Amino acid sequence: MNTQYTLTLALLLMASCCLFSQSNSNIQMPTSVNSDGSQPNTSAMLDVQSTTQGMLVPRMTTAQRMAITSPATGLLVFDTDKGSFWFFGGTAWADLSTPVRLADADGNTKIQVEESPNEDVIRMDLAGSERLVVRKNTPYDRTQVLFPGSSGNISLGDHAGDSTSTGIANILIGENAGRQNKTGNGNTSIGFAAGEMGTANFSNTFIGQEAGRYNTSGDNTFVGAFAGKNTSSGGENTFLGSFTGINTTTGSFNTFLGRYAGQFNETGVSNTYVGHGAGALNVAGIGNVFIGQSAGTNELGSDKLYIENSAADNTGALIYGEFNNNLVRINGKLGLSRLPVTNKLEVEGEASKATPGEWLANSDARLKKNIQPLNSQLMLQNLLALHGVTYEWNDDKTGSKRPEGIQYGFTAQNIQAVFPTLVEEDKLGYLQTAYGTYDAMTVEAIRALKNENDELKAEVDQLKSQVNEMEDIKQHLAKLETLFLQKAETPAVYTDKN
Repeated sequence: MNTQYTLTLALLLMASCCLFSQSNSNIQMPTSVNSDGSQPNTSAMLDVQSTTQGMLVPRMTTAQRMAITSPATGLLVFDTDKGSFWFFGGTAWADLSTPVRLADADGNTKIQVEESPNEDVIRMDLAGSERLVVRKNTPYDRTQVLFPGSSGNISLGDHAGDSTSTGIANILIGENAGRQNKTGNGNTSIGFAAGEMGTANFSNTFIGQEAGRYNTSGDNTFVGAFAGKNTSSGGENTFLGSFTGINTTTGSFNTFLGRYAGQFNETGVSNTYVGHGAGALNVAGIGNVFIGQSAGTNELGSDKLYIENSAADNTGALIYGEFNNNLVRINGKLGLSRLPVTNKLEVEGEASKATPGEWLANSDARLKKNIQPLNSQLMLQNLLALHGVTYEWNDDKTGSKRPEGIQYGFTAQNIQAVFPTLVEEDKLGYLQTAYGTYDAMTVEAIRALKNENDELKAEVDQLKSQVNEMEDIKQHLAKLETLFLQKAETPAVYTDKN
């Protein structure tokens, strides 16, 4: 290499200068040795110039070189056994043909660029063991950094991995990252004090300042500043976001996503909180699912479902549920195969239920006030004012998919004229009503008809009774008539009792 040969030439010139000085004290310096009579360079004590010849230094075997008594610092010779130039550096001989390197006094800690000719590999040895290698991954020409003898461990940062003994496959990057780890395996801790205190934890991923700092278990993934910081024996948790699950201690199987999600959880297990501050105040809940910013923030129980973008309670959250009771409450409008516009539930197409009959609803008198009986005769008149029709849908305006074919029912305009309070306008400006609302009216109308029928029946019974009485009278008259006729035909006989 150029640096080596420049150094060699300088040493050769110095040695030659010394030889000339000792052999002829009358030679004036600086001196030029050449074939063209040119003057020596003013910076050189000896200037040797030639294009056809070289300069020789003392040649000797290795044994002869080592036998030199008290070699002077800078002494240069050619070792014929080694086939290389050697110089004495003051404490030991050094081979000038050895690849360039940085080394300590005893040579067991060093950096070298060529362990073998044209190797093109940078190697670092510490205390006699190779610890760092930088090379290309032939044939793809990509840079590789290798850490031989580290059992798959990589520790970068002040005190990172200080205590690692038998642990393997750990990546610890950042000041104090994994500092107390001794036997733990497969951990990745990146960030100041990430995973610092665990001694035997395993298969954890901690990324962020103090993420998982006090964790001693395994299979956790904490990403974000202070995420899962105080988790001790809790395992199989996933916390993503700064301060997420920061106070969890023994809780396991939790998934918290979003800053402050599950912030005050300590012993809760199997919870899923997704959203900034979701489930933040729940300490020991089990099996909760909270989705949305601040969803379920104030919920302290277990087996609850909240889907909401606020801290609303179970009456205000868009969706609330109880897993243990198989209960779901929807506090907004629900559309099936359509976007609801006006009503709490809107169905595109047909709907059914497992049992026949109408849908159930509360009708307890204790839940009502101002109860007034319907006028049966009026209801009969109103129902008679309704006109049942057949029709086909012609809806190209609302976007709803209507059933095809002949349908049976009423028009809302007809119903509105008779029962105006039972028809309303939807958000699109079209009239809507519920046919089932007329059940009470139908009952009262039927009652009116029954009352009329009962009255007619009573009149008929009375007429029948009168007819029967007349029949009796008729029969009596017939008997009298028969007797009268019989008496009229028989002569009268008079007997004198005297």
